Amino acid sequence: MIIPIEHENMTVRRLPWVTIGIMALCGLLFVPTWLLRSGPEQEIEDRLEQVLQFYFEHPYLELHPGLAEVVLGGAREQEQQALLEVLKQQVERRPSDAERAEQQIELDRLSEDALAAIDDHPLRRWGLTPSRAQAETFVSHMFLHAGWLHLLGNMLILYLAGPFLEDRFSRPLFAGLYAVGGLVAAASHVMMFPRSDIPLVGASGAIAGLMGAFLIRSWQTKIRFLYILGIWARGTFWAPAWVMLPLWLLTQVFMGTMTHSLGGEDGAGVAYWAHVGGFVLGVAAAFAIKKLEIEERYVRPVIDAKTQQIVIDNPVIEQAMAAHAAGRSAEAVTALRESLAERPDDRDAAIAIWELACQLERAEQGAPYLLRVIDAETRAGEIDLAIAHWNELTEHVPDPTADAALLVRLAQAMLKDRSGADAKKVLARAFATPSRTASLTLRIAHLARPLDTRLARQAAETALAMPDLQPAEKDHAQTLLTELSRETALSG
Repeated sequence: MIIPIEHENMTVRRLPWVTIGIMALCGLLFVPTWLLRSGPEQEIEDRLEQVLQFYFEHPYLELHPGLAEVVLGGAREQEQQALLEVLKQQVERRPSDAERAEQQIELDRLSEDALAAIDDHPLRRWGLTPSRAQAETFVSHMFLHAGWLHLLGNMLILYLAGPFLEDRFSRPLFAGLYAVGGLVAAASHVMMFPRSDIPLVGASGAIAGLMGAFLIRSWQTKIRFLYILGIWARGTFWAPAWVMLPLWLLTQVFMGTMTHSLGGEDGAGVAYWAHVGGFVLGVAAAFAIKKLEIEERYVRPVIDAKTQQIVIDNPVIEQAMAAHAAGRSAEAVTALRESLAERPDDRDAAIAIWELACQLERAEQGAPYLLRVIDAETRAGEIDLAIAHWNELTEHVPDPTADAALLVRLAQAMLKDRSGADAKKVLARAFATPSRTASLTLRIAHLARPLDTRLARQAAETALAMPDLQPAEKDHAQTLLTELSRETALSG
């Protein structure tokens, strides 16, 4: 048994209210359906027993098609007919036509009562039954679960993938992804088992959609798994998403194919094809979000705007904004600079100067102040804010003058955020900065290694030639160059 328990990007900026709401709704709906199941299930058992007893006493009668699977288990249709014929041949005395008609009426009545009791079961009523699918059950089935393990297993995966995606995609987009993933998963199951009379319940199809989106959005993220091998071994291990999630998808395709080939035409058991449909939808949606740059163009600017709101209870900023509105922009900038001189850590004042500079079309003059904010954010580990501010800065000032140490920290933040292409550009900018030290140059080489072998080699060679490189660092640089040469030879 292998169970995911955490991953590298568990920290989020805001409470994931949509994820929490889905988990709460699933939990709240599970309690009454679980508590109310004992009565209907006992009634179903009693009525089925009456049907079976009467039918086995009169096997020459025609059993209701809807109960044939219950009586004969998972046998195929042809096998069911053969078994029924065998039962009929065991009868010693054949009744008269009148007796048989009365007995058939009684069996039909008992069968209808049994079927009515089955239909009255809460999971049957609100689950998605392919043979008679109703529009509302395409939604309701996603919030129902057949048992505690079913519920807890789904909620664990939702807890791992949901908050991260909700934080990156925004709450509305995440909610839409979850809903559409669940609908596509359900449609996939119905298409594979159109004649099935077994209800589909569970959030796993929608959650599979989140897994597919997680694979595309954060494919390098390492996931920690708990493994249990009977009583002999147990422990944990880490593995990247790009390895484990495609493996999981392949197992779903394999198991779904095997189920079909072994005669599972009713879709009972695990809804493998629902998982496949949801996962593929999640992959496609995440690709579209990435291709259209929805995060960069719509999501991040909104977060940036919220984090850059001026603190109204700061009288200096309030007065500066009032002066700017009155046309006294120079006075506003002077007041903010004086405030920063007294309180160098005041990010709000620095952001206010940057915004004033942009409004006055003097973004170059405001760039050092936003760089100060980015520097503080990288030191504080506020990765998303630092990246958002850097993107805003380079949009207005394509070639800002930044300290090499700040650029290296920013590149590290981008690598943690899985923004490899952006990190590569920042590292190249840091390498081109004259003020960098030998230690920073070597750090650039290490960070650039998985992104740009040529840049990594140049940085390592440059670091070796710098007089301030320490002996231990020199050994590291030489080892790095050797490894880069070996990797280049293997790839060639």
